[in-house]
Amino acid sequence: MKKTMAWNMVCLTLLLASCSSDNSDDAEINNPEDSTVYVVGSNANESDTGDSELDRALLWVDEELTVLTNGQTNAEAFSVFVSGDDVYVAGYEELGNGISIAKYWKNGVSVNLSDGTRDAIAYDILVDGEDVYVVGEEDSEIPGGRNIATYWVNGMPTLLTDGTEFAAARALALYEGEIHIVGKEGSIAKYWVNGTSISLTDGTDSAFANDISINQGEVYIALRENREINNDDIQVASYWNNNQITVLENNTSFAGAFGILADNDNLYVSGSSQAVGDSLILRFWLNGEIISDTIVGEISSIAKHDDDIYYAGFTGISLSSKATYWKNDAMVILPSDDFNYVRAYAIFVK
Repeated sequence: MKKTMAWNMVCLTLLLASCSSDNSDDAEINNPEDSTVYVVGSNANESDTGDSELDRALLWVDEELTVLTNGQTNAEAFSVFVSGDDVYVAGYEELGNGISIAKYWKNGVSVNLSDGTRDAIAYDILVDGEDVYVVGEEDSEIPGGRNIATYWVNGMPTLLTDGTEFAAARALALYEGEIHIVGKEGSIAKYWVNGTSISLTDGTDSAFANDISINQGEVYIALRENREINNDDIQVASYWNNNQITVLENNTSFAGAFGILADNDNLYVSGSSQAVGDSLILRFWLNGEIISDTIVGEISSIAKHDDDIYYAGFTGISLSSKATYWKNDAMVILPSDDFNYVRAYAIFVK
């Protein structure tokens, strides 16, 4: 069974919007010699297999592409973290029978987190000293049970939910010795602190917490919510802070916030938006204001290094989409070899 982040991908129907000269894939990105950009994602390679659903887990280091899996079964990479000289990538890889294994790759060598008896996915990874933290989901052992939000510390799983509702853990942060995790249980966006759950929404409509950032003790969480507005069911991009939800965009049929970064007095949020009959348009908000150009695509991840802001996602239409990252206003289209439908999900800069 294919596992993917396709719930935030909507079929695109227009050509890639033109970009300004500042947002060209030919733009020169001047990274300091001691700065390295890591991006992870996946592809669907229709030309090789005849099956546009087959994905590989991909890693780019300073724009050089490494394929982590062999393409015999589906695999995707959703998160990257660098500790010392070690590069950690979290995602999943399917077995031949279609069951997906949650795993991470350390310097290209895979480490399984689940045993392959039931589907599991790893969505985010963080390393602190000798400890490796991963969050994701795993199918319940109970017949008829649903996906369980799970986190692993050094390979040992902890279940955040009981399997009575579909659930997933999508992102994590460490702050002052506490583990902060966000995701979903049933229709409710969830936030767990050391395993104790906090409901971010009331469950009236479906919602998902996608990312978390903690700045000087203040917690910010990126959300995608379903809401009924003017008798229409739409999805809105929003974020949570101090028990308050702030809507970033609600004037389209689909919008979502997938990445968030709080830094001093600035709040950066990334995602996408789509009006009925139009293409999916990438979004980048700074302190609540849209600052991105009108470009077909989506931004999934944000990072900061020194005084520079980096963000990653994809640009383009369906099978022609390309993994892309930005450093401030300069856009880089990452090499894709002969792969189709190439997406970037996370970026890390060191």
